[in-house]
Order: sequence, then structure tokens, then C-alpha cells
Amino acid sequence: MLKSIFQSTVAAVVGFFAISAAAVSFSWATTIDGGSSAVVDGWNIAPDVGITLQATVDGNGNLAVVKNAVFTSNAPLEIQFTEVNPPGDILIYLPTETVTDSTGTNWTGFTFTLNGSNATISGIPFTPPAGTGYNYSNVQINAPHTVATYSGSQDAGSTSNWGGLSAGDQFTIDAPIPVSPNVSSFTLTETPIAQSGITSIPLPAAVWQICAGLLALGLVAVGRRGKSSNA
Repeated sequence: MLKSIFQSTVAAVVGFFAISAAAVSFSWATTIDGGSSAVVDGWNIAPDVGITLQATVDGNGNLAVVKNAVFTSNAPLEIQFTEVNPPGDILIYLPTETVTDSTGTNWTGFTFTLNGSNATISGIPFTPPAGTGYNYSNVQINAPHTVATYSGSQDAGSTSNWGGLSAGDQFTIDAPIPVSPNVSSFTLTETPIAQSGITSIPLPAAVWQICAGLLALGLVAVGRRGKSSNA
């Protein structure tokens, strides 16, 4: 009986420290908002406006970056990675990502592209995700392993959830470190593929005001012509 109690106590203590370690790891994550930058694990990480990151070093010494991207146009969004001191590891991965289509147009695909310093996609990237308002059913990787193109659909106004379905469902980047004094620098670019034949071009406020003014003048003119004919 004492042995059983001891084993239960040890299990509870181990569980407590495991939960505590996970909480500490999460609390140490560095938030990087678009338009700013921060150094994590030897990399200066600079996302575009529209991207928010949570970057941390996992238990294996790899750089883990949780990503949230909101696209307000169909233009690409980028994250610049620049080596500022020797990184702890050459592997960088996105365990999960959310992508929101706020462009006003539907998408028929999505691409991830790596440019610079021989950075490549390591292994199989995100499993094509499916959910409410989105269904990416296929992924093609080019021969140099620098572009992953996802075919499928995502509705305007929807948010797709990438990664996290299994242990291998993540986007992993192999970023070789060159011999000093050279430094590694590369860009992860993400680009939506808009539905063909549909464009969404937001008009400036001034243009809307001009249109509204012309419409008002037109209505006034029609009203005056109506009064003249009645007279």
C-alpha cells in the first residue's frame, strides 16, 4: 500500500512539473506585432503589418513561431528572419497558424514561399486544412523545396486553421547557417490566390464622398425637371 501511495505521489508531482513547464514555456513566448521586430534564439524576426507572432524556443532548442495573419488585400504578407548571433538551432517551425480572409474576395489557393540564404521547406508542410468556410484539399511543393502551393477554397470573411492535427502537422524551415562573417537572412512570404474574375478594390473615402455628391446632384436635377413638367 505504501508503494502504491508513493507511486501515486510521484506521478502527481511529475504531472505538476510537466504542466508548470508547459505554462512557463508559454509565458516566455515573445509577442511580435506586425511592423515591429524582436530577437528570439539568435534570429531577428520582423513580420509585416497584419501578422502577429508568438515566438519561443521549445524543449529541443528549436525556434517555434505561432502565427496569426489577417489579409485585408490579396497582396503578400512577409516575415523577415535575420541571424544576429549564432542561433540555438537551424530548424524553425510554425506549429499552428490562423489565416483570415478580410479581402472581400474568395480564394482558390494559398502559397508559402521561402527566399534567401538557401532556406528550404523541410519535409512535408502543413496538412491541407479544412473547416467551416475553407477547404484546402491538395499541396504541391516545387523541386527546390522553396514553394508550397495549396489548392482549394477559402470564403471571404472566414478564418482557416493550419497545423496541430498531428505530431508532424507543422511548417518546418531548414535555415542553414553560413560560415562567419556571413549571416543567414531569408523571408517567408504567404500569398492568397484570389478567385479569378473577382477583384476587391477599396475606394478612398474622398472618392466615396465625390460619388455621393454626384448622386445627390443627380437626384436634385431629376426633382427639378419633374416640377417643371408639372407646371
